[in-house]
Amino acid sequence: MTDPGASAPAHDAALLAAIVESSDDAIMSIDLDGRVTSWNRSAERMFGYATTEIIGRPLALLVPDDRRAEVAEALAATAAGTSVRHMETVRRHRDGRLIHVSVSLSPILSPGGGLIGTGAVVRDVSEQKRNERMNAALAAIVEASDAAIIGADLDGTITTWNQGAQEIYGYTPQEAIGQSVFLLVPDVQAGSAREVMARVAGGERVHVDTTSRRRKDGTIVDLYTTVSPVRDSTGRVVGIGSVARDVTERRRAERVNARLAAVVESTDDAIWTSTLTGEVTSWNPAAERIYGYAASEMLGSNIEVLVPEDRRQEMREVYAEVAAGRAVSHLETTRRRRDGRTIHASVTVSPLTDPDGTVVGASAVVRDITAHVQHARDRERMLRELEDAQRMAGVGSWTWDPASDHATWSAEMYRIFRRDPALGPATSGDLFTYIHPDDRDRVATGYADAFGGGQLFELDYRILVEGGQERVLHGLGRADPDHPGAYIGTVQDVTEQRRAERARAELLATSARAEAANLAKSEFLARMSHELRTPLNAIIGFGQLLQLGDISDEHRESVDYILKGGRHLLALINDVLDIARIESGRMMLSPEPVLVEGLIREAVALVRPLARERDISITVDETCARPDRYVLADGNRLKQVLLNLLSNAIKYNRDAGGISVSCAAAEGRIRISVKDTGFGIAPEHLANLFEPFERLGAERTSIEGTGLGLGLSRGLLEAMGGTIDVSTEPGVGSTFEIELAAVKVPHAGPDAVPVETSADTTHSVAAPARRVLYIEDNLSNLALVQRILARWPGIELISAMQGSIGLELARRHHPDLIILDLQLPDITGADVLERLRTHDQRTPVMVVTADSTKGQAQALTRLGATDFITKPLDVNRFMELLHRHLRLDAGGAPS
Repeated sequence: MTDPGASAPAHDAALLAAIVESSDDAIMSIDLDGRVTSWNRSAERMFGYATTEIIGRPLALLVPDDRRAEVAEALAATAAGTSVRHMETVRRHRDGRLIHVSVSLSPILSPGGGLIGTGAVVRDVSEQKRNERMNAALAAIVEASDAAIIGADLDGTITTWNQGAQEIYGYTPQEAIGQSVFLLVPDVQAGSAREVMARVAGGERVHVDTTSRRRKDGTIVDLYTTVSPVRDSTGRVVGIGSVARDVTERRRAERVNARLAAVVESTDDAIWTSTLTGEVTSWNPAAERIYGYAASEMLGSNIEVLVPEDRRQEMREVYAEVAAGRAVSHLETTRRRRDGRTIHASVTVSPLTDPDGTVVGASAVVRDITAHVQHARDRERMLRELEDAQRMAGVGSWTWDPASDHATWSAEMYRIFRRDPALGPATSGDLFTYIHPDDRDRVATGYADAFGGGQLFELDYRILVEGGQERVLHGLGRADPDHPGAYIGTVQDVTEQRRAERARAELLATSARAEAANLAKSEFLARMSHELRTPLNAIIGFGQLLQLGDISDEHRESVDYILKGGRHLLALINDVLDIARIESGRMMLSPEPVLVEGLIREAVALVRPLARERDISITVDETCARPDRYVLADGNRLKQVLLNLLSNAIKYNRDAGGISVSCAAAEGRIRISVKDTGFGIAPEHLANLFEPFERLGAERTSIEGTGLGLGLSRGLLEAMGGTIDVSTEPGVGSTFEIELAAVKVPHAGPDAVPVETSADTTHSVAAPARRVLYIEDNLSNLALVQRILARWPGIELISAMQGSIGLELARRHHPDLIILDLQLPDITGADVLERLRTHDQRTPVMVVTADSTKGQAQALTRLGATDFITKPLDVNRFMELLHRHLRLDAGGAPS
């Protein structure tokens, strides 16, 4: 049987060996020489050495060099019988890695109590060290974070509180830990806070974009919060963790940015940003409206597309300023729209910087000031025109404020008073030194009444200038409606006007007397002519009866003399009555197109028998044979004039002489010339040639006449818008020339109408073959074009001094050509052109402009301009364009 006493130690040793082998700790023994004498399986796993590899080898194999002294001290302690507990140190793995370990050393004694070695238990604490470092790092991060990081248990009691929480909420950790999280929750947020806590307690992680919390001082902060569950090692939710960031400033900035964005989107100014090299990065709706480019077109494009060529250097200088960190404010310049039109702009460009202050781009605010610039130009033009008008009319304007005795004078005021502008306006008593002493009281009373609230002051008075020279002024004055207590007025130099009025009054009185005398003469002649017709009717009638009877030759000769004298008296009476009608303006005429060739042929046929009696030849030049030459005249009255000229050419010619009739056309008129080879007219008689009853000495000859024919002819021609002239050489002959307006279309004339015979008479003319509309507000330019177009009577000129009126006239009259000035008082010429082309693409439009640049011409061509003429007008070039667009023939008439 087995001995129980012998088996107990063996059993204990076996049990100890089993414990050593199954332990997670490395267990080894070292002899007194420092060599390993035992090595369990955990030691193999921990250090990488198999038991067969390490037994008998020195422990130093596992010890780093810097830990040798530490090991020596520990072994010395165990040699002294002292155990070393949980010494944290490092050891080296077989592969060279260092391992964090916790080492416990105990002395190994022999049965006799002697030291025979050291036992070591080594625990790998690398993972623990890593966790400790990680926790320390996390704690440092939490403490250093700007975010508020709070821990709480499931009932909401605060358990942790970092520095960020203190800065955001204002509570110290000592004040916060142990308090409920609802200390921080406003009452209105309490319900949502409980809901979040319940969701987190259920294991959900909750993000709250924006919530509000209450600080220690009672103020409210906006927070972005993440609330997460805190779990134990088993995964059970044991608490709540909250990370919150203060977004108060960010939310404020977002609200500000939103307001700014709304302003940028709604403003009337173009706002855009770009890089420093000009690539557009933002483009607001107003920029789309002003420039005509959509944002999709401009983003990424270079801003130079908006800058005219002549402004590129200016833009580069602006970007250089911005790149240097300096803003450029209210730069007035020009920019180009998408449609090519140039606009005037006020530009402010500022640098864009990143958070470090580095300039990274440019922002611009652009205001379209085209209307403002146009208004300023119009105002300057109007002021210039006003000053010109004042100078031409001799009218000066003034203002005066009695309270401050401050006055303003226009330039013409200084010219009227001959005062040096450097002295400034004359005020108060200084002004009265100019007024004639005899007029001062009257002027003072007039101004006092007006300035005292009376009616408009208006008075003529005299001033003395330049050493006593007297001038007459017409003054107007009244209260200034825009400035209470102040006054405005004008002064006009009417010296010459008053002098002319006096002369005119005297002339009118003289003219009235002459007109009365002329009327009396006309009435007397008309009455006498009427009284003479009655007995002449009997004389000629009974004379003709006597001719029919059987009378002697002697009596027949007597009757012939009676009839010849009677007929002479009848022609004289008829001429006298015609002259009386012309002078009284009661001559009835029927103007119509009259063929020159036919009329001359009829008149020559009537006088040719008389010419044959004296062997006088009459030739009609081939220039009169053209079938297209018509004049505007009363055919019968014009034939009367020609018969008178031809009869005179026969009567005052020599026997076997000659008469030639020729025609010529020039500048819309036709000239008919009657040339004879007679005696001519003495120079001293020419002044009275067309006076009634003046025969210039012929009354002393056997040539019959009344002296009324040429005077009557001139009156008839003037009534028909014509003229008569004479050139003569005594002993050689005379040439009488008549001129009348040419017309192109032979059609029946209007019914007979009374035609005034005064100098300003206007006559009915045929409908124009061409119609020209001239849109121009400058009277001198309009007068020039009128003068040029007057060369062609077949062209009618319609004028408009405003663009809007011009558009209406174009729609109403359908002109053959439109001449358009660009500078108009109401709308620009470019706008007029654009509107014209919306309803009329065919009528040629000739633009008159002072800007002859290629860009201007291209822009106007795109709008529909046909041709251009620059100021000042080149008349020859202008006439060439008229020929081209109105299709005038070589003679200047519409074809």
